[in-house]
Amino acid sequence: ANSLETAELCKKYYNSHVDEIIHLAVDENLFYPRERDNPTKLVLTSTAGKRHKGSHLLGEIQTVLNHGHGHYFILDMKCDLDEEAKWFKHVDMFILLSSHEGFAYSVLEAMCADLPVITGPHGIGYELQDKGIINVLEEDRLWDTREVVKEIKRVFDEDKNNKIFHRLDGR
Repeated sequence: ANSLETAELCKKYYNSHVDEIIHLAVDENLFYPRERDNPTKLVLTSTAGKRHKGSHLLGEIQTVLNHGHGHYFILDMKCDLDEEAKWFKHVDMFILLSSHEGFAYSVLEAMCADLPVITGPHGIGYELQDKGIINVLEEDRLWDTREVVKEIKRVFDEDKNNKIFHRLDGR
């Protein structure tokens, strides 16, 4: 069940026992980050090769990021939940450059992994916007490679000031 209330409803109306409550349907323990001390910045995205999710921009974004900005590697993948959880433990940021995706579990999973998220101005981005966790790029910036790179750099620069990544013990 996704909440105590849902568990009670299952028990009351369906005579069913709920073994586990996973709030927002995201297992927060599964995505708990381990270490992020490697100087190469890993950026995870999930475009599934689709243009409306920005797949056509990724090569150019990586080229611009690596030109005089340090070492960055963009991972674009579609994988099962267990594999995704392993990646969330090792990456430094999650971006979802979607032109219309209103609610993405991957954004919640990234938040549970304490990753900063850059996403478009649709749905959950505005609902959960909090500079340093959810960073929303307006539509005119979403498809501009230089603007996306500028936002990625801004978020990583804030890390140097301990504003984003150092909230959890052991980081």
